[in-house]
Amino acid sequence: MILMHLLGNREISLKEMFYFLYEQETGREISLKNTSNASVSDVVVLTDLVIDFIFENDIPFKDGYEILPGHLDYYFYKCVMNRVCCICGKQNADIDHFSEPVGMGNNRNKVDGEKYDYAALCREHHTIKHSMPLGEFKDRYKVKGVRLTQEEIEKIRKVSYEGI
Repeated sequence: MILMHLLGNREISLKEMFYFLYEQETGREISLKNTSNASVSDVVVLTDLVIDFIFENDIPFKDGYEILPGHLDYYFYKCVMNRVCCICGKQNADIDHFSEPVGMGNNRNKVDGEKYDYAALCREHHTIKHSMPLGEFKDRYKVKGVRLTQEEIEKIRKVSYEGI
């Protein structure tokens, strides 16, 4: 691992590792102490590194993570791209057309996917979503859909077909 090579094989805490990764990415050190001069933008970069680490290493989470409000979009995006339920963390989640259904009878391959927003929901939460009004579901679970590019949509489709 590159990190171990750079640190000379010494053991470090996760906090030290994320601070090190932050410094590698930005060229600056960071501290989250009350006396720190870290900006909100600095904390956003650090939190994104943590979120990336969670998804890249398939770290399970039962009840979702409490993410800073500025990171919700990124969190929901990572859930969709990794097919992880954004509510409970189950793997192999359904990708739901979140705010507006495609509708029965429409050819999903001919619909402009960039006009929709998406959410990753396990089978249980997907079923719950369709059993109540959308506003009630959003209020209860604090879920929000994210927009994807055509390239991202194709990537998700490819992953779903390879997983079958």
